[in-house]
Amino acid sequence: MDRGFESHPLRSGLKRLLIVNWQDIKNPQSGGAERNLHEIFKRLSQDFEITLFCSSFPDSPKEEVVDGMRVIRRGGRYDFNLVFLKYYLTWLRYEPFDIIIEDLNKIPFFTPLYSPLPKLCILHHFFGKVIYRETNPIFATYVYLTERLVGRLYPGVRFVAVSESTKRDLIRYGIRPDLISVVYNGVDTEFYQPVARKAPHPLIVSVGRIKRYKSIDHLILAVKEISPHLPELEVVIIGDGDDLPRLKQLTDRLGLRRRIRFTGWITEEEKRRIVSSAWIGVTTSAKEGFGLVNIEIQACGTPVISANSPGLRESVLDLETGLLYQYGNIGDLAEKIMRAIGEKSLRQKLTSNARGFAQRFSWDRAADQMREIITEILTRSQTPEQRF
Repeated sequence: MDRGFESHPLRSGLKRLLIVNWQDIKNPQSGGAERNLHEIFKRLSQDFEITLFCSSFPDSPKEEVVDGMRVIRRGGRYDFNLVFLKYYLTWLRYEPFDIIIEDLNKIPFFTPLYSPLPKLCILHHFFGKVIYRETNPIFATYVYLTERLVGRLYPGVRFVAVSESTKRDLIRYGIRPDLISVVYNGVDTEFYQPVARKAPHPLIVSVGRIKRYKSIDHLILAVKEISPHLPELEVVIIGDGDDLPRLKQLTDRLGLRRRIRFTGWITEEEKRRIVSSAWIGVTTSAKEGFGLVNIEIQACGTPVISANSPGLRESVLDLETGLLYQYGNIGDLAEKIMRAIGEKSLRQKLTSNARGFAQRFSWDRAADQMREIITEILTRSQTPEQRF
């Protein structure tokens, strides 16, 4: 039988965490959810024995240790929830784990139905109807309906939400408010910091995975509106993803290839350099758990014009570190870009405030909060005899 690690030595006295997530930080499809999980739990690897069970990807090792965490990869991107159920029932339930931590991302694993272990769920955001913009109607309906079962099938389970917006979604879906803790994402401000002078001409950056629900086409349409008024405007779209061909076609159709450059995947160092030199960053997503990319951009000393979407609105201080615009309103986005570029005093104010705001968010603080929550759950799950 395929049982993964045949031997994994225990460190004396440490509790064992089983984390299940669709992807890990090394997966080419990983994003903010994987970054959040990795940054927090690598900091907790000295406090707990951590096993992360996740899907595989081409040429990935079936097992390895990454930053002190035991990573086991099985199944693929589209069947992983079923693969996890199989491996849990035939193997993982026989290992001496003390708690299951679910990172809910698209489709829940519904562990309360088949595991008696104490549980903690981490939620970045529910997709809701936004999922229909991202995938085919059959899979989108599957995600849409399973999200709505969370309140019924996770009674009494503790949740960590990455924003107040996500907490409100959980309450709306039936999770009790007293069971929800908000733990914001952190940012590595020692790495993400200004490393280049601002460009001599207006430069806009967009950063992140190139997915349809990120609505990067809204930025392209806004650039079409404002380009006649800004002859030196340059736009750099950083990232890779399956919506990239469509965005390139739109750019060509609108005659904007001389204005807009797509970098594809680049190193973090190169991304930091471009972001530092930009006048503004623009984030157009319909919905996010929090908006980690906004915080990283601001940490580089660059203000952000962001959609006033759930999650994102908590990662920008309107008129202090950036500007919020009405999601989907191309005219409003174009007006905000023109204002940020045209009003030098406003742009300087936003720029000077951006990094200070980003420094409020710390991975060490997020890890400390998560440690307290896990310890509380484990303590409450023990019998009186086990506590003493």
